[in-house]
Amino acid sequence: IPGQTGPTLAATLGGKYGVTATLGGCVITDDVILSDLQTSTPIDLTVCNTGQARYQYDLTANNLVTLGISPTQYSIMYFASLADANANGPQIPAGQLSTYTSAGNQLIYIKLMHITNGNSICSNLLSFSLIVNAPVNAKTPPALKLCNNRSGTVVINLLVQNPIILNGQSPANYNISYFRTQSDAQNNINAILKPNTFPMTIAQSPLTIWVRMGSSLNPACFDIVNFSIIISPQPPVADIPDVVQCSNYVLPPITNGNYYTGPNGTGTLLHAGNVINNGGTYY
Repeated sequence: IPGQTGPTLAATLGGKYGVTATLGGCVITDDVILSDLQTSTPIDLTVCNTGQARYQYDLTANNLVTLGISPTQYSIMYFASLADANANGPQIPAGQLSTYTSAGNQLIYIKLMHITNGNSICSNLLSFSLIVNAPVNAKTPPALKLCNNRSGTVVINLLVQNPIILNGQSPANYNISYFRTQSDAQNNINAILKPNTFPMTIAQSPLTIWVRMGSSLNPACFDIVNFSIIISPQPPVADIPDVVQCSNYVLPPITNGNYYTGPNGTGTLLHAGNVINNGGTYY
């Protein structure tokens, strides 16, 4: 390097640098390789929006180890603003790093100090964001009301409540799970494995089901709602034997139910005393 014969050299480019010293007839040479400091990308830190003015973040989640830097050669410096980072101070105090409070939407800056090279501060400037996630708002669905059946076990599709719980929000942004207890929903354990075929008997009615709606980006952000399942007994219906009649037939009075020309209360409503002139199945 022309003109560089002094004891020091300010190197601004990476590469291999050599030095030659001559004393009398002795020549000594040495070289050093300079390369850019390689680090992993810091991770953004997120919290759930609970309506507070400020939230707590652990800045040490982005430490030397997670950045892929040797703690025996470097120390780390955190700054609350770009101006502080450019001025190399003031640093965020060490006692605040694991419980740093912020309103969110803030950039934290990182610099590294080479402790085995005269505590020189590297020019590499890293940053990560403190993010407050949007609040998770689940809508409380209405109770599911069903009738008992002859088997005594009603199979219920709990997933019919999903659109109501989402209340117009995109299902791609949330995970919805169903639980038998509030504690399980809070701790996200023992979810109902097959919510589309949930069996229940009338003896269990009314039953409270707990729903956890969590952010798909940050599962730690969630909301919990509940609803009831109510199974009612089937109303009594008169069981009328088949009739063989030579001419017309007059419908007799019945205590429970009404006559219809179609199944399940469909067709034409008939009354006791109506005359049936045509054969067929009546309900």
